Amino acid sequence: MDSPDGRVTQMPTHPDHPMYREDKVRVYVDPVTWMDDLRGFDYSFGSRIHGNIAALLAGTPATVLAFDSRTLELCRYFEIPHRLLTEVPADLDPAVLYEEADFGPLTGNHRERFERFTGFLDKNGLENTFTHGDGGAAFDKRLRSLPFPAGVRPWNDTDLASLTSRFGWLQQRISQLDAHNTELKRELAKSRVGARTAAKAALATPSIYRRARRVVGGPLRRALKPSK
Repeated sequence: MDSPDGRVTQMPTHPDHPMYREDKVRVYVDPVTWMDDLRGFDYSFGSRIHGNIAALLAGTPATVLAFDSRTLELCRYFEIPHRLLTEVPADLDPAVLYEEADFGPLTGNHRERFERFTGFLDKNGLENTFTHGDGGAAFDKRLRSLPFPAGVRPWNDTDLASLTSRFGWLQQRISQLDAHNTELKRELAKSRVGARTAAKAALATPSIYRRARRVVGGPLRRALKPSK
Protein backbone atom coordinates (compact mmCIF):
# COMPACT_ATOMS: atom_id res chain seq x y z
CA MET A 1 0.00 0.00 0.00
CA ASP A 2 1.46 3.35 -1.07
CA SER A 3 1.13 5.46 2.06
CA PRO A 4 3.50 7.77 3.95
CA ASP A 5 2.68 5.83 7.13
CA GLY A 6 3.71 2.61 5.44
CA ARG A 7 7.22 3.96 4.94
CA VAL A 8 7.70 4.57 8.67
CA THR A 9 9.47 1.41 9.83
CA GLN A 10 10.55 2.52 13.31
CA MET A 11 7.02 2.67 14.76
CA PRO A 12 3.97 0.41 14.12
CA THR A 13 1.91 3.15 12.46
CA HIS A 14 0.70 1.07 9.51
CA PRO A 15 -0.47 -2.52 8.84
CA ASP A 16 2.63 -3.04 6.69
CA HIS A 17 4.81 -2.74 9.79
CA PRO A 18 6.52 -6.01 10.82
CA MET A 19 4.77 -5.98 14.21
CA TYR A 20 1.43 -6.28 12.39
CA ARG A 21 2.77 -8.99 10.10
CA GLU A 22 4.12 -10.91 13.09
CA ASP A 23 0.81 -10.66 14.99
CA LYS A 24 2.32 -8.57 17.80
CA VAL A 25 -0.30 -5.80 17.85
CA ARG A 26 -3.50 -5.76 19.90
CA VAL A 27 -6.34 -3.27 20.43
CA TYR A 28 -8.27 -3.79 23.66
CA VAL A 29 -11.80 -2.56 24.18
CA ASP A 30 -11.81 -3.41 27.88
CA PRO A 31 -9.08 -3.14 30.55
CA VAL A 32 -9.92 -6.59 31.96
CA THR A 33 -8.68 -8.52 28.93
CA TRP A 34 -5.83 -6.04 28.49
CA MET A 35 -4.47 -6.78 31.96
CA ASP A 36 -5.20 -10.50 31.62
CA ASP A 37 -2.92 -10.63 28.58
CA LEU A 38 -0.25 -8.48 30.21
CA ARG A 39 0.07 -11.05 32.99
CA GLY A 40 1.74 -13.33 30.48
CA PHE A 41 4.63 -10.94 29.84
CA ASP A 42 7.90 -10.67 31.77
CA TYR A 43 8.40 -6.93 31.47
CA SER A 44 6.89 -3.74 30.06
CA PHE A 45 8.65 -0.52 29.11
CA GLY A 46 7.86 2.51 27.01
CA SER A 47 6.61 6.09 27.03
CA ARG A 48 2.88 5.35 27.40
CA ILE A 49 1.87 5.77 31.03
CA HIS A 50 -1.46 3.94 30.66
CA GLY A 51 0.12 0.82 29.18
CA ASN A 52 2.76 0.61 31.88
CA ILE A 53 0.25 1.18 34.69
CA ALA A 54 -1.94 -1.56 33.20
CA ALA A 55 1.09 -3.85 33.29
CA LEU A 56 1.80 -2.98 36.94
CA LEU A 57 -1.84 -3.66 37.85
CA ALA A 58 -1.46 -7.02 36.14
CA GLY A 59 1.62 -7.78 38.26
CA THR A 60 4.09 -7.31 35.41
CA PRO A 61 7.21 -5.19 36.11
CA ALA A 62 7.32 -1.96 34.11
CA THR A 63 9.55 1.04 33.51
CA VAL A 64 8.17 4.30 32.14
CA LEU A 65 10.23 6.37 29.70
CA ALA A 66 8.89 9.78 30.75
CA PHE A 67 8.68 12.33 27.94
CA ASP A 68 6.61 15.15 29.50
CA SER A 69 6.07 16.83 32.85
CA ARG A 70 2.73 15.15 33.57
CA THR A 71 4.09 11.65 33.00
CA LEU A 72 7.14 12.47 35.10
CA GLU A 73 4.91 13.84 37.88
CA LEU A 74 2.88 10.62 38.00
CA CYS A 75 5.99 8.47 38.08
CA ARG A 76 7.52 10.50 40.88
CA TYR A 77 4.37 10.57 43.02
CA PHE A 78 3.64 6.84 42.71
CA GLU A 79 7.37 6.01 42.68
CA ILE A 80 7.10 4.04 39.45
CA PRO A 81 10.49 3.06 38.00
CA HIS A 82 11.22 5.54 35.22
CA ARG A 83 13.82 7.30 33.17
CA LEU A 84 13.68 10.46 31.13
CA LEU A 85 13.26 9.59 27.47
CA THR A 86 15.72 12.33 26.50
CA GLU A 87 18.40 10.61 28.57
CA VAL A 88 17.90 7.11 27.17
CA PRO A 89 20.49 6.16 24.54
CA ALA A 90 19.20 4.76 21.28
CA ASP A 91 21.09 1.49 21.77
CA LEU A 92 19.92 0.86 25.35
CA ASP A 93 19.24 -2.78 26.11
CA PRO A 94 15.82 -3.19 27.82
CA ALA A 95 17.45 -5.73 30.10
CA VAL A 96 19.37 -2.84 31.68
CA LEU A 97 16.09 -1.08 32.51
CA TYR A 98 14.76 -4.30 34.00
CA GLU A 99 17.83 -4.83 36.16
CA GLU A 100 17.88 -1.29 37.54
CA ALA A 101 14.12 -1.09 38.25
CA ASP A 102 13.38 -0.84 41.99
CA PHE A 103 9.76 -1.58 42.93
CA GLY A 104 10.26 -1.29 46.68
CA PRO A 105 9.07 2.32 47.01
CA LEU A 106 6.12 1.70 44.68
CA THR A 107 4.75 -1.20 46.72
CA GLY A 108 6.06 -0.17 50.13
CA ASN A 109 4.52 3.31 50.11
CA HIS A 110 1.31 2.41 48.33
CA ARG A 111 -0.72 2.04 51.54
CA GLU A 112 0.14 5.59 52.65
CA ARG A 113 -0.92 7.00 49.27
CA PHE A 114 -4.12 4.98 49.30
CA GLU A 115 -5.04 6.08 52.81
CA ARG A 116 -4.39 9.67 51.81
CA PHE A 117 -6.85 9.25 48.94
CA THR A 118 -9.59 7.60 51.01
CA GLY A 119 -9.00 10.19 53.75
CA PHE A 120 -9.68 12.94 51.25
CA LEU A 121 -12.95 11.24 50.26
CA ASP A 122 -14.02 10.86 53.89
CA LYS A 123 -13.10 14.45 54.72
CA ASN A 124 -15.37 15.68 51.94
CA GLY A 125 -18.27 13.38 52.77
CA LEU A 126 -17.84 11.14 49.72
CA GLU A 127 -18.82 7.59 50.60
CA ASN A 128 -16.90 4.85 48.81
CA THR A 129 -16.73 1.08 48.79
CA PHE A 130 -13.36 1.00 50.53
CA THR A 131 -14.38 2.73 53.78
CA HIS A 132 -18.18 2.46 53.63
CA GLY A 133 -18.72 -0.80 51.80
CA ASP A 134 -17.27 -4.24 51.19
CA GLY A 135 -13.96 -3.05 49.81
CA GLY A 136 -15.02 -3.77 46.24
CA ALA A 137 -15.71 -7.48 46.80
CA ALA A 138 -19.18 -7.40 45.19
CA PHE A 139 -17.86 -5.44 42.21
CA ASP A 140 -14.94 -7.83 41.70
CA LYS A 141 -17.27 -10.84 41.95
CA ARG A 142 -19.62 -9.35 39.39
CA LEU A 143 -16.71 -8.50 37.13
CA ARG A 144 -15.38 -12.06 37.21
CA SER A 145 -18.78 -13.38 36.11
CA LEU A 146 -18.91 -11.29 32.94
CA PRO A 147 -17.48 -12.29 29.55
CA PHE A 148 -15.22 -9.69 27.95
CA PRO A 149 -14.10 -9.48 24.32
CA ALA A 150 -10.55 -10.51 23.58
CA GLY A 151 -8.07 -8.04 22.15
CA VAL A 152 -8.51 -7.27 18.46
CA ARG A 153 -5.73 -8.89 16.46
CA PRO A 154 -4.34 -7.84 13.06
CA TRP A 155 -6.03 -9.43 10.10
CA ASN A 156 -3.22 -10.81 7.98
CA ASP A 157 -5.01 -13.76 6.37
CA THR A 158 -5.07 -13.83 2.59
CA ASP A 159 -6.57 -17.27 1.91
CA LEU A 160 -9.88 -17.48 0.10
CA ALA A 161 -11.80 -18.98 3.03
CA SER A 162 -10.74 -16.16 5.35
CA LEU A 163 -11.55 -13.50 2.76
CA THR A 164 -14.96 -15.03 2.11
CA SER A 165 -15.77 -15.15 5.81
CA ARG A 166 -14.62 -11.61 6.48
CA PHE A 167 -16.40 -10.02 3.51
CA GLY A 168 -19.51 -12.07 4.23
CA TRP A 169 -19.59 -10.63 7.74
CA LEU A 170 -19.10 -7.10 6.38
CA GLN A 171 -21.91 -7.58 3.89
CA GLN A 172 -24.21 -8.83 6.65
CA ARG A 173 -23.43 -5.80 8.81
CA ILE A 174 -24.02 -3.44 5.86
CA SER A 175 -27.40 -5.07 5.21
CA GLN A 176 -28.35 -4.73 8.88
CA LEU A 177 -27.34 -1.09 8.94
CA ASP A 178 -29.25 -0.39 5.73
CA ALA A 179 -32.39 -1.97 7.18
CA HIS A 180 -31.97 0.00 10.39
CA ASN A 181 -31.48 3.26 8.49
CA THR A 182 -34.56 2.55 6.35
CA GLU A 183 -36.65 2.04 9.48
CA LEU A 184 -35.31 5.25 11.01
CA LYS A 185 -36.15 7.19 7.83
CA ARG A 186 -39.67 5.71 7.86
CA GLU A 187 -40.21 6.75 11.49
CA LEU A 188 -38.81 10.20 10.76
CA ALA A 189 -41.15 10.63 7.80
CA LYS A 190 -44.13 9.63 9.95
CA SER A 191 -43.17 12.12 12.63
CA ARG A 192 -42.82 14.88 10.04
CA VAL A 193 -46.24 14.09 8.55
CA GLY A 194 -47.72 14.11 12.05
CA ALA A 195 -46.10 17.45 12.81
CA ARG A 196 -47.41 19.00 9.58
CA THR A 197 -50.91 17.66 10.24
CA ALA A 198 -50.88 19.08 13.75
CA ALA A 199 -49.68 22.42 12.44
CA LYS A 200 -52.44 22.57 9.82
CA ALA A 201 -55.05 21.63 12.40
CA ALA A 202 -53.82 24.39 14.65
CA LEU A 203 -54.12 26.91 11.83
CA ALA A 204 -57.56 25.66 10.74
CA THR A 205 -58.97 25.74 14.27
CA PRO A 206 -58.98 29.27 15.67
CA SER A 207 -57.96 29.71 19.23
CA ILE A 208 -60.39 30.65 22.01
CA TYR A 209 -58.98 34.15 21.95
CA ARG A 210 -59.57 34.51 18.20
CA ARG A 211 -63.14 33.18 18.46
CA ALA A 212 -63.94 35.53 21.32
CA ARG A 213 -62.50 38.48 19.43
CA ARG A 214 -64.69 37.71 16.42
CA VAL A 215 -67.83 37.54 18.57
CA VAL A 216 -67.33 40.71 20.60
CA GLY A 217 -64.89 42.62 18.44
CA GLY A 218 -67.42 44.03 15.96
CA PRO A 219 -70.05 45.21 18.44
CA LEU A 220 -67.36 46.63 20.71
CA ARG A 221 -65.81 48.63 17.93
CA ARG A 222 -69.23 49.96 16.90
CA ALA A 223 -70.06 50.90 20.45
CA LEU A 224 -66.83 52.78 20.88
CA LYS A 225 -67.08 54.51 17.53
CA PRO A 226 -67.82 58.22 18.10
CA SER A 227 -71.20 59.32 16.79
CA LYS A 228 -71.44 62.15 14.23
